Amino acid sequence: MLATSALWWWAGTDGSLATALRWVEQSQPLSAERATGSLRSGGHVGQLIWLKDGLSVQARDVSLAWQPWSLLQGTLKLDRLAAASVEVNDQRIPSPTASSGPPSALVLPLRVTLDAFSVDQLRWMGPTAFTTFGASGISGRYEFNDLHQLDLASAQVASGRYSGRAVLTSRGPLMLEASLSGTLQAAIPNSKTTLPLSFQATARGPLTELLVDAALQMNAKPAADRKQTQTPTQPQASATARITPWAAQPLPQADATYRDLDIAALWPEAPQTLLTGSASVRPLDSTPAAPASAGWLLDVQLANRLPGPWDKTRLPLEHLEAKGEWRNGVGIVRTLKAQLGGGELLASGEWSRAPSSPPSKPGTSTAASAQAWNLQATLQGVNPAALHSQLAALPLDGKATARSQGAAVGFEASVQAKGNAGNKPASGQNNPLGQLRLRDASATGSWNAQQAGGTLVLSALRVRTDEAELNGQLEAQPTARGGKGNLVLTAPGLDAKLQGELRQSSGRGDFSLRGRDAAQALRWLQKLPGMPAAVQTASASGSAELKASWQGGWRDPALQAQLEIPALDWRAAAPPKPATTPAAANPGVLKFRALQATLSGRLSQAQLSTQGRLEADQRRYTLQLAAEGGRVTTTARNAPLSESAWQGLLKQLSVAVEDPALGAGAWRLATRGSVPLKWMPTRAGGAFESGAGEALLSAPAAAGSTASSQGTQATLTWQPVRWRPGEFITAGKLTGLPMAWIELLAGPQMAGAGLAGNLAFDGEWDAMLSDTLRLKASLARSSGDITVQAETAQGTSARVAAGVKQARVSLVSEGDALTLALRWDSERAGTADGQLKTRLARACR
Repeated sequence: MLATSALWWWAGTDGSLATALRWVEQSQPLSAERATGSLRSGGHVGQLIWLKDGLSVQARDVSLAWQPWSLLQGTLKLDRLAAASVEVNDQRIPSPTASSGPPSALVLPLRVTLDAFSVDQLRWMGPTAFTTFGASGISGRYEFNDLHQLDLASAQVASGRYSGRAVLTSRGPLMLEASLSGTLQAAIPNSKTTLPLSFQATARGPLTELLVDAALQMNAKPAADRKQTQTPTQPQASATARITPWAAQPLPQADATYRDLDIAALWPEAPQTLLTGSASVRPLDSTPAAPASAGWLLDVQLANRLPGPWDKTRLPLEHLEAKGEWRNGVGIVRTLKAQLGGGELLASGEWSRAPSSPPSKPGTSTAASAQAWNLQATLQGVNPAALHSQLAALPLDGKATARSQGAAVGFEASVQAKGNAGNKPASGQNNPLGQLRLRDASATGSWNAQQAGGTLVLSALRVRTDEAELNGQLEAQPTARGGKGNLVLTAPGLDAKLQGELRQSSGRGDFSLRGRDAAQALRWLQKLPGMPAAVQTASASGSAELKASWQGGWRDPALQAQLEIPALDWRAAAPPKPATTPAAANPGVLKFRALQATLSGRLSQAQLSTQGRLEADQRRYTLQLAAEGGRVTTTARNAPLSESAWQGLLKQLSVAVEDPALGAGAWRLATRGSVPLKWMPTRAGGAFESGAGEALLSAPAAAGSTASSQGTQATLTWQPVRWRPGEFITAGKLTGLPMAWIELLAGPQMAGAGLAGNLAFDGEWDAMLSDTLRLKASLARSSGDITVQAETAQGTSARVAAGVKQARVSLVSEGDALTLALRWDSERAGTADGQLKTRLARACR
């Protein structure tokens, strides 16, 4: 009894929830951060991460409130379970083994009641872009009392808001009865008017064979709009289906009709469309001698009244007619005719039985090897610019064949410019930089979905444009994150070569990239689809070269890399200026000179050194850097580099700045001692931490009229720095800062103020930026004096010492209250004492 009382008391103390989660972490692949609250009443967890076998679930800002005493009555009662965001990343390798079938029962050991659950943002990511799903504003209720009952109060998906209800029995046969309803706002092409749509769907029956009905239709006629198209859109869709999730064919029968359907309104990642047509799946050869399970027939007819390039969030397809079959898990195309890009795609395929052979091992099936198929496709007059707006409008012809090769699919494909189009200049009407003009491309290879989660082999690859050529061989395993290749790229002003192999625990290879002429290379890169606007509007000149090699797997390879930039000028596009404004010399030019960078060592512990010069306008920066570090070895075994923790040690950093406008000599910053650095991935984007450090600030011996005749030096020290999204913490001190540094920051205009002397300042700061701002900063005279221009009794001018007693400026912020204070006291330059108070307001975005 005493032990129970002590446990009950401990469960009510703050921190018991965090302790319990640490116990769970010892036996489960779960990690928790920033947990507060108690087991008895609930609490808050900043982040929960669950990882296993390529499946990760991350939940942020999770809060829980429950009633533990309800367990005495055989009920688990949860008042609230909420999360700001939940991200599911499923990168598991598909298993070739068949499913064991549906569960026979889903009985929980006690009654469960969850009064309210909510998820502000939900994102599900699969191995491809087509398996990505997102929703927001999810809320509802769940209860188990011999029946599983789920009430979805609200969920936002794309432009639709949905609600629904589902009831599932807990004992076999498992029966489901579910309904989903929603309202959508569909956009009308070339109009700001939206159409109100309603969606209804139901699913009922045993889990092994569900009957699904769905309908999408307009709630009311659209408002009058003179600018809308002559044929106003009237979206409508209906579908019925029989779904058998654990059967060889999960969709044995379905019928769907649709009119002016925009799939982007239902699925955010999809392009905008106006689809009209029908689709059906029917059992094939449904006779007593050939049961319906032997095969199925697929028939699709659709027209798209809103075709357009893929990069403009449109679907390039104009019209599609397709008939296909599904036999024993393998699909085949009878006929396919698609109109896209102003041209036509024709495809067909046929079955052929390969000679049966006995199984290589007892119990293995010969079904896959006993079935063979092939597919042929031809391309006629397809305009690439209609597929992607940055491709040249040169019609293409092509052909492709695909055939079964045991568990793999072999293919050959080639395209070439139609007729003599490859010799004609591109019009360039839609792209003043020119467009990528494809001459021909060919590839021979295979795809095996069962090998390492998917293996693509390109035994021969060749792509040629008017200016560039890519040749080689490639083997890629995206799911297993491995591959090998031998690729050579030759482009204007650019050569690249990759040869090697890289897998999780083994690999070896070399990579080289040589920019012979940066101007030519950049002009060619600007033609590639997807280039950022900053690249498309820039210009460059010069040369650069990168060489790299690796040995070992990608988990911790040994690296050797060297970057050399003898001379490279980068010009960003200057904003337009009025004609009366004189043009500056070389506006926006960055000049890299004699820049060298080397990286050597293992990924977990590598050495980096960099040295070189950078010139921006009239200023010249000289850099020397030495550091070491790498990936933290305690990172999850299969975590990608973007989700890994990194740590380093900044051993030396020296930066010198020269500016003729500030006089002769260099301004220098040089660290003293080593500074530890660390980067940790987080759901919100990452967190950075820096250890304490010290640096010397050196001013030149003569820096114009305002600097002292002797060189001066200041010391900068800082405490550990921490940054993460929504939070920044820093503190430090500055001692012996001469006036010369203030002139560097204020600009040469300060020289005209008539101030000179050896005044030195000390400063300090302590800042924390989070939900509220807390800042204390000050800069005060520590020694020295200034001279000012004054008039003597005889009427002549002379410089006299100001006799500075005190010079101080401070800035204090607590919450939204900001106070700026100034104090100046001198014998011959007057006194000043002032204070400015204001309040800050957070800007809304």
